[in-house]
Amino acid sequence: MIRQIVPPLIKQIIQNHYIRFRYNVKLCKGSHVHNTEFEKDCLVGEKSKIFSSKIGRSSYVGRSCIIRYANIGRFCALGDEVTICIGNHPAEKIVSIHPCFYSLEGHSTLSYVKKQLFEEHTFVDNKKKYVACLGNDVWIGNRVSILDGVTIGDGAIIGTNAVVTKDVEPFSIVGGIPAKHIKYRFSKNQRDFLLQFKWWNKQPDWFIRNACYYSDIDEFIKTFLKDKSEVS
Repeated sequence: MIRQIVPPLIKQIIQNHYIRFRYNVKLCKGSHVHNTEFEKDCLVGEKSKIFSSKIGRSSYVGRSCIIRYANIGRFCALGDEVTICIGNHPAEKIVSIHPCFYSLEGHSTLSYVKKQLFEEHTFVDNKKKYVACLGNDVWIGNRVSILDGVTIGDGAIIGTNAVVTKDVEPFSIVGGIPAKHIKYRFSKNQRDFLLQFKWWNKQPDWFIRNACYYSDIDEFIKTFLKDKSEVS
């Protein structure tokens, strides 16, 4: 039993240390990251698991999250117990919902089929690398579930306990089961400006100089609309 347990634990420790030193990521107690690319200043909360994903600069993940095959943008805030990559099960034609009858993986048992009979995941990219894409400056509330094939636009907010089954527009607020549009954070002109300006692509020294303008969207736009060179 000890021989079976120790090697995976050692492997997990090595993987976590590699992530910490390569990307300067803060991994909290009990968290584990595998085959995931980070930009600078990211954080992974306690007991969260992240696999085969990409996470942008200054984004953080809360406690007890399970994230697989997700492309997460910059300055995103994910609450506790967020789940990304739930997978699909057949509901019609195929007799059983159990993967051992349609998947080569079989999951809990050996597979009884010789070829894949059902697509278990819906991808958002042509390379079939990611099942979900979160834009920049996205806030995901606690206990949110994001289904496969979903793209969440820049600046969107997902309310607590929501189940996101379809794409979410930039700077919109959604909530419920399934998640539905509630309202936009800003006016159309304001949204258009932010999507063109792309402040999340600025460098740290720019944020140090200009963070004082973030408290008011009108003041922010008024300030940077004057300088065309600031617009991406």
